[in-house]
Amino acid sequence: ASSFGRQRRISLASALVPIWPIVLGLLIDGIICKTQHILRVFVWVLLASSMILATLKVDYDATFVSWGLVLLPLLGVILVCVLALSYIVYGHRVGYFRLTSSQLVAGWLYSISAGIALILLVFLVEADGRSDGDNLLEWNRTVRLFIISAAPVSVSMFGVGAWAVAKDEFNRLLTLGGQAAVIPMKLKLEPHGWTSVKSVGVAMIPMFGEVSFEPLDSSKADLEMCGACCACYPYDDEEEVVPEISTQISNRIA
Repeated sequence: ASSFGRQRRISLASALVPIWPIVLGLLIDGIICKTQHILRVFVWVLLASSMILATLKVDYDATFVSWGLVLLPLLGVILVCVLALSYIVYGHRVGYFRLTSSQLVAGWLYSISAGIALILLVFLVEADGRSDGDNLLEWNRTVRLFIISAAPVSVSMFGVGAWAVAKDEFNRLLTLGGQAAVIPMKLKLEPHGWTSVKSVGVAMIPMFGEVSFEPLDSSKADLEMCGACCACYPYDDEEEVVPEISTQISNRIA
């Protein structure tokens, strides 16, 4: 019976067959075709690294691979997600992103979920790095209770946020239909003449759906960018360009 069980054992590489084409395909697409942002490509690299390390650990009993090393790339993925969520939520606060109420609630739920997952992975990496004598049972009851409940709470909050966004997108589909909005471009006076630029618009952000955005004013952008957050959001600098053009026109007339 034991030999039959060993023969019927499914390897981790086989269990991850539905995920391998997605991760590797998007990774190759981002590197070769350059159709994705560099942060998204970095996330695919981290996910592929974690999957490869986990396969080496489970299927081939690689002694040089620890579970802490397997979890470190996932720690980087969640950290990137936390930074991206902070950028979106803070962008709504300063007026660049125009999130709906459901999208804003989903953003906060995603942020809390990612924060809990980040803390949980830190605890797991710390537990893996401990010696045999210092195991998880030596931690106090509060820490053990947090480790047990953190994963379902994080997944539940993420699911509630996704449900709020899906409901908002469904209501928008019923109200406005499935046709994409046509947003006219803005004329901007630059040193070489008038140029049509994209000002307000709609961006498709994963797990948020359609998000409206509008560049900040120059005065507000200077105030926000010099703050403690140091977030870089596009802003209109038309007021800085027009005096230069006026000077050039005056010189030509003279």
